[in-house]
Amino acid sequence: MNTRGVPAALERPEPLYCEMQQGVQCGLHALNNAVGRAWQTEEDMHFAVEEYLKRAIQEGSPELRSQHVAFGGWYSSEVLAQAVTSTSMNRMGRVEYCMSLVPLHVNPERLRAERTVGAVMNINNQHWVALRCVSGQHWYLDSQLGGPLKLSEKDYVKRVRKNKAAYCIELAEDISLHAAATVQAAFT
Repeated sequence: MNTRGVPAALERPEPLYCEMQQGVQCGLHALNNAVGRAWQTEEDMHFAVEEYLKRAIQEGSPELRSQHVAFGGWYSSEVLAQAVTSTSMNRMGRVEYCMSLVPLHVNPERLRAERTVGAVMNINNQHWVALRCVSGQHWYLDSQLGGPLKLSEKDYVKRVRKNKAAYCIELAEDISLHAAATVQAAFT
Protein backbone atom coordinates (compact mmCIF):
# COMPACT_ATOMS: atom_id res chain seq x y z
CA MET A 1 0.00 0.00 0.00
CA ASN A 2 1.14 3.52 -0.67
CA THR A 3 0.39 6.68 1.27
CA ARG A 4 -2.93 7.04 -0.59
CA GLY A 5 -3.96 3.50 0.42
CA VAL A 6 -3.73 2.18 -3.16
CA PRO A 7 -2.04 -1.20 -3.64
CA ALA A 8 1.26 -0.80 -5.51
CA ALA A 9 0.13 -3.19 -8.27
CA LEU A 10 -2.62 -0.73 -9.23
CA GLU A 11 -0.06 2.00 -9.77
CA ARG A 12 1.65 0.32 -12.71
CA PRO A 13 2.31 2.70 -15.56
CA GLU A 14 0.51 2.61 -18.89
CA PRO A 15 1.11 -0.79 -20.50
CA LEU A 16 2.97 0.01 -23.70
CA TYR A 17 4.74 3.29 -23.60
CA CYS A 18 7.37 3.07 -26.35
CA GLU A 19 9.86 5.88 -26.66
CA MET A 20 11.71 6.13 -29.96
CA GLN A 21 15.43 6.74 -29.87
CA GLN A 22 16.71 10.26 -30.25
CA GLY A 23 20.44 10.43 -30.66
CA VAL A 24 21.99 7.27 -29.38
CA GLN A 25 20.75 7.12 -25.78
CA CYS A 26 19.55 3.50 -25.87
CA GLY A 27 20.06 2.94 -22.12
CA LEU A 28 17.95 5.96 -21.24
CA HIS A 29 15.18 4.93 -23.67
CA ALA A 30 15.25 1.31 -22.47
CA LEU A 31 14.74 2.44 -18.86
CA ASN A 32 11.83 4.69 -19.88
CA ASN A 33 10.24 1.95 -21.97
CA ALA A 34 10.69 -0.60 -19.17
CA VAL A 35 8.86 1.55 -16.60
CA GLY A 36 6.32 2.80 -19.11
CA ARG A 37 6.88 6.55 -19.02
CA ALA A 38 9.29 9.38 -19.85
CA TRP A 39 11.28 9.27 -16.64
CA GLN A 40 15.03 9.38 -17.27
CA THR A 41 16.80 12.29 -18.95
CA GLU A 42 20.34 12.65 -20.24
CA GLU A 43 21.13 14.70 -17.13
CA ASP A 44 19.83 11.88 -14.92
CA MET A 45 22.08 9.41 -16.71
CA HIS A 46 25.15 11.66 -16.38
CA PHE A 47 24.39 12.07 -12.67
CA ALA A 48 24.10 8.27 -12.28
CA VAL A 49 27.51 7.75 -13.92
CA GLU A 50 29.13 10.26 -11.56
CA GLU A 51 27.40 8.78 -8.50
CA TYR A 52 28.39 5.23 -9.42
CA LEU A 53 32.05 6.15 -10.03
CA LYS A 54 32.19 8.25 -6.83
CA ARG A 55 30.77 5.35 -4.79
CA ALA A 56 33.28 2.92 -6.34
CA ILE A 57 36.13 5.21 -5.22
CA GLN A 58 34.64 5.49 -1.71
CA GLU A 59 34.45 1.69 -1.52
CA GLY A 60 38.14 1.44 -2.42
CA SER A 61 37.70 -0.03 -5.89
CA PRO A 62 37.92 2.83 -8.40
CA GLU A 63 36.70 1.93 -11.86
CA LEU A 64 37.32 3.43 -15.27
CA ARG A 65 34.59 5.60 -16.74
CA SER A 66 35.06 3.78 -20.07
CA GLN A 67 33.82 0.55 -18.42
CA HIS A 68 30.48 2.16 -17.63
CA VAL A 69 29.73 4.72 -20.32
CA ALA A 70 30.59 4.93 -24.00
CA PHE A 71 30.27 7.70 -26.53
CA GLY A 72 26.73 8.01 -27.71
CA GLY A 73 24.84 6.87 -24.65
CA TRP A 74 25.68 3.25 -23.91
CA TYR A 75 25.78 2.61 -20.14
CA SER A 76 26.74 -0.40 -18.05
CA SER A 77 24.09 -2.33 -16.14
CA GLU A 78 25.55 -0.92 -12.91
CA VAL A 79 24.97 2.65 -14.12
CA LEU A 80 21.42 1.79 -15.22
CA ALA A 81 20.75 0.35 -11.75
CA GLN A 82 22.19 3.52 -10.19
CA ALA A 83 19.97 5.67 -12.41
CA VAL A 84 16.88 3.69 -11.41
CA THR A 85 17.57 4.52 -7.77
CA SER A 86 19.05 8.01 -7.96
CA THR A 87 16.54 9.59 -10.34
CA SER A 88 13.52 9.06 -8.12
CA MET A 89 15.51 9.96 -5.00
CA ASN A 90 16.53 13.26 -6.60
CA ARG A 91 13.01 14.09 -7.76
CA MET A 92 10.74 12.61 -5.11
CA GLY A 93 12.94 11.95 -2.10
CA ARG A 94 12.17 8.23 -2.21
CA VAL A 95 12.97 5.21 -4.35
CA GLU A 96 10.21 4.30 -6.82
CA TYR A 97 11.87 1.34 -8.53
CA CYS A 98 14.74 -1.07 -7.96
CA MET A 99 16.74 -2.85 -10.64
CA SER A 100 17.96 -6.28 -9.69
CA LEU A 101 21.31 -7.28 -11.16
CA VAL A 102 20.33 -10.95 -10.95
CA PRO A 103 20.10 -11.87 -14.65
CA LEU A 104 16.60 -12.53 -15.93
CA HIS A 105 17.72 -15.69 -17.76
CA VAL A 106 18.07 -17.39 -14.35
CA ASN A 107 14.28 -17.16 -13.95
CA PRO A 108 12.47 -15.73 -17.01
CA GLU A 109 9.13 -15.90 -15.13
CA ARG A 110 10.23 -12.93 -12.99
CA LEU A 111 8.99 -10.61 -15.72
CA ARG A 112 5.47 -11.78 -14.85
CA ALA A 113 5.87 -11.11 -11.11
CA GLU A 114 3.36 -8.76 -9.50
CA ARG A 115 5.93 -6.10 -8.50
CA THR A 116 7.90 -6.24 -11.78
CA VAL A 117 7.15 -3.32 -14.11
CA GLY A 118 9.57 -4.30 -16.87
CA ALA A 119 13.13 -5.25 -17.70
CA VAL A 120 16.10 -3.97 -19.66
CA MET A 121 18.16 -6.26 -21.87
CA ASN A 122 21.54 -5.64 -23.48
CA ILE A 123 22.03 -6.90 -27.03
CA ASN A 124 25.66 -7.87 -27.81
CA ASN A 125 27.00 -5.37 -25.26
CA GLN A 126 26.00 -2.61 -27.70
CA HIS A 127 22.30 -1.78 -27.42
CA TRP A 128 19.74 -1.72 -24.59
CA VAL A 129 16.09 -2.65 -25.16
CA ALA A 130 13.14 -3.09 -22.82
CA LEU A 131 10.84 -6.00 -22.11
CA ARG A 132 7.35 -5.80 -20.61
CA CYS A 133 4.70 -8.34 -19.69
CA VAL A 134 1.21 -6.86 -19.91
CA SER A 135 -1.82 -9.05 -19.19
CA GLY A 136 0.31 -12.15 -19.74
CA GLN A 137 1.63 -10.95 -23.12
CA HIS A 138 5.38 -10.35 -23.57
CA TRP A 139 6.52 -7.25 -25.46
CA TYR A 140 9.90 -6.28 -26.87
CA LEU A 141 10.43 -2.51 -26.90
CA ASP A 142 13.40 -1.41 -28.96
CA SER A 143 13.81 2.35 -29.28
CA GLN A 144 15.20 1.83 -32.79
CA LEU A 145 12.10 0.01 -34.06
CA GLY A 146 8.81 1.60 -35.03
CA GLY A 147 6.93 0.33 -31.98
CA PRO A 148 6.40 -2.59 -29.61
CA LEU A 149 6.94 -6.11 -30.91
CA LYS A 150 4.67 -8.86 -29.56
CA LEU A 151 6.64 -11.94 -28.47
CA SER A 152 5.47 -15.50 -28.08
CA GLU A 153 6.45 -17.18 -24.82
CA LYS A 154 9.00 -19.28 -26.71
CA ASP A 155 10.56 -16.25 -28.44
CA TYR A 156 10.69 -14.29 -25.17
CA VAL A 157 12.51 -17.10 -23.34
CA LYS A 158 14.86 -17.62 -26.29
CA ARG A 159 15.83 -13.91 -26.34
CA VAL A 160 16.38 -13.77 -22.57
CA ARG A 161 18.52 -16.90 -22.60
CA LYS A 162 20.57 -15.65 -25.58
CA ASN A 163 21.12 -12.16 -24.12
CA LYS A 164 22.28 -12.92 -20.58
CA ALA A 165 22.43 -9.23 -19.56
CA ALA A 166 18.70 -8.75 -18.90
CA TYR A 167 17.52 -7.35 -15.56
CA CYS A 168 14.10 -6.75 -13.98
CA ILE A 169 12.92 -3.41 -12.69
CA GLU A 170 10.50 -3.73 -9.81
CA LEU A 171 8.33 -1.41 -7.76
CA ALA A 172 10.24 -0.49 -4.63
CA GLU A 173 8.71 -1.14 -1.27
CA ASP A 174 7.66 2.06 0.41
CA ILE A 175 10.33 2.10 3.08
CA SER A 176 8.98 5.32 4.58
CA LEU A 177 5.69 3.60 5.48
CA HIS A 178 7.51 0.60 6.93
CA ALA A 179 9.85 2.82 8.93
CA ALA A 180 6.93 4.92 10.21
CA ALA A 181 5.04 1.80 11.31
CA THR A 182 8.15 0.48 13.08
CA VAL A 183 8.67 3.76 14.94
CA GLN A 184 4.99 3.97 15.86
CA ALA A 185 5.01 0.38 17.15
CA ALA A 186 8.03 1.18 19.33
CA PHE A 187 6.10 3.94 21.11
CA THR A 188 2.86 2.01 21.66
